[in-house]
Amino acid sequence: MNDPNFKGDGTQSRKANAQRKKAELRERRTQQFSESRGITEQLEKDLKTRRANLRLCNELLHHSNGFYEEVNKLARGKTAFPATPLVRQNANDIIQDAKKLIKAKEEVHMDRIKEFVPAGDEPPYPDVLLIIRSVRDCLKRHRKKYLARSVALQRKLTAAATVAGALEYFLNDEEASEEEKECPTKEAVQEYTGGKVNDSCFTPYSDDDTSYYFDLAKLDSMTVQEYLSTIESDDEDDTGSEEDSFLGDSHRVIDTYEEIEEESGDEE
Repeated sequence: MNDPNFKGDGTQSRKANAQRKKAELRERRTQQFSESRGITEQLEKDLKTRRANLRLCNELLHHSNGFYEEVNKLARGKTAFPATPLVRQNANDIIQDAKKLIKAKEEVHMDRIKEFVPAGDEPPYPDVLLIIRSVRDCLKRHRKKYLARSVALQRKLTAAATVAGALEYFLNDEEASEEEKECPTKEAVQEYTGGKVNDSCFTPYSDDDTSYYFDLAKLDSMTVQEYLSTIESDDEDDTGSEEDSFLGDSHRVIDTYEEIEEESGDEE
């Protein structure tokens, strides 16, 4: 039992085992980082599409507002005069554009609105006014829902970027110790996310509830997509439904709302 070669073999075996585990852990973190970056890129594309839809919706609300005001002037009076072909065509263009933005399954009232038939007598101005008002109401409801969904999508995107930031810190920060890499602090992760993180991704230290760390052990127990689903659930518990979040007082929600508003333009 006192053979020095025996002790040396045991030490080498432990070192080799430790190196193997370290390599396996790094490979797992690399795979997690790749998955989180892929999810982040897809969410960025989805959010870009939503913002483009919001811009188109805002533009149509602006355009239809001017049209509505002019028709409203013409509709005043006791006699219902027929609209001109130009007014009818402009009304139909607005209806067509709105239907392209709003799918039938999203807004049943928009689906019920029909274009004016370009045959026979032209529609009276009050009828044009009524239809355009209905279209604008549908556009406003659509815009409100899309903003709420965009806020939720922005939260998920920030969470995905937070995961990627924590993993990038683990893989690339050469100054951090192994212990520090296993529990990335919020401040450390922010260095890799441009300062923006999802607070729900962090856990307070047991001995200091004013400081937070990213729990990589929790991430290891599931896929990145599953992890993000748990963060979404936490967000819903904290802020209620997507529409409630959109209307709520959370500074994080308001900041995100304003960011999306700035990208998509004002309503009117």
